[in-house]
Amino acid sequence: MTLIDNIIRKKDSLSSSEKAVANYILKNQKPIATITIAKIANESQTSISAVQRFCQTMGFKGFKDFKFALQSYELINQKSNIIDTDDNIINAYQQVLQTMNDVNKDILHQLTKDLINSSVNFILGSFYSSIPANYLSLALNDLGYLSISIDDSDKASHLINTINNDSTIVVFSISGDAGAYQDLFSSLSDSLPQKSYLITMNPNASQNSLFSNIIILPAKNLDHISVIDPQGINIIFIERLINSIYKLRKK
Repeated sequence: MTLIDNIIRKKDSLSSSEKAVANYILKNQKPIATITIAKIANESQTSISAVQRFCQTMGFKGFKDFKFALQSYELINQKSNIIDTDDNIINAYQQVLQTMNDVNKDILHQLTKDLINSSVNFILGSFYSSIPANYLSLALNDLGYLSISIDDSDKASHLINTINNDSTIVVFSISGDAGAYQDLFSSLSDSLPQKSYLITMNPNASQNSLFSNIIILPAKNLDHISVIDPQGINIIFIERLINSIYKLRKK
């Protein structure tokens, strides 16, 4: 019996929080092998202790042992089709890149102007999304626009007295869930700057009322063929954005 078979067999006997963890893992088997216990807890809307209890119920000492077993399971299942998977990733990116021009140009232009005119730009992204957040922040600073990159919710909580209406906030989140910064946004609920942007690959994120602007990047099928969050599209978007800023600045 495989690890996944064992989870399915025991799922109905789990507590509600452990069952939520199990359901999340069954739906996200490939990404699970490369993410942290904190992200699993956040994405499954449970807690770190609930994830640990789930791992122990499955017969492991803790999350570290469970994650190793899941990585081994994935490697065994991927060896037979690794070449096809590589080809699929390249083909999927080619298809997505052809639709990059479908990104809302009006919002993109407004973001360009806001990043130029803000007193400070706050660029947020947790876990893998910290990669594009740091990249955009570095590029803006290189162009002379003060930017601060935050990749941790605890650090973000210290920004409450720093963010004002002259600031621009940009949050990168593949799933469109800004839950990692819930404390920050709750504290700013009455004073969140109008220049706030969520950059995501989830079409349903348009229902997120926290942000004044939402940019949805194309990523159809990428999440199903990559074992990590597909950040390549974010990086390409940032290069396009930075070049737009540079051109607008020269006018």
